[in-house]
Amino acid sequence: MRACVELPLVFMGRIEQLGGVTMARTESVHITSPHPVVYHLDGEPIAGTLGISAQVRPRALTIRVPTR
Repeated sequence: MRACVELPLVFMGRIEQLGGVTMARTESVHITSPHPVVYHLDGEPIAGTLGISAQVRPRALTIRVPTR
């Protein structure tokens, strides 16, 4: 039930309004857990690791949008 109430905030870009959520800007992050972590990579679930690391690559993604 809680997910039904909170999930719309995630999709509306207001995730920071959820309890227990802290947002920060960083160039890299390493998340660890004493229990297996489940995460998604390109939409595919990955399970069984005790941690995950990510690093920002500036200018690695180019986006083109139509002009008005």
